[in-house]
Amino acid sequence: MPDDTEGLARQMLKAAWKHRLSGFSVGDVVVPRDPEARKELGYEWWLPELWRAEQWLEDRGYVVPVLAQPGSYIVTPAGRVFMEG
Repeated sequence: MPDDTEGLARQMLKAAWKHRLSGFSVGDVVVPRDPEARKELGYEWWLPELWRAEQWLEDRGYVVPVLAQPGSYIVTPAGRVFMEG
């Protein structure tokens, strides 16, 4: 598990991407707080470092909130590049 926020954010985004939501007209909707994604990162609970990583992704424009679904985000093209990096 990475110690830095950027590394954790990248792992979080990758895990959320693997468990992304279906049923949206946009296929790039992820939920970083999804229990399966969180467990994949080795966390049983939602801890402050996970919140910081989620906020880090949003602050840099790698994800954009889905207003109709709190906790859900659309992964931007820049976010996809970051995730693959």
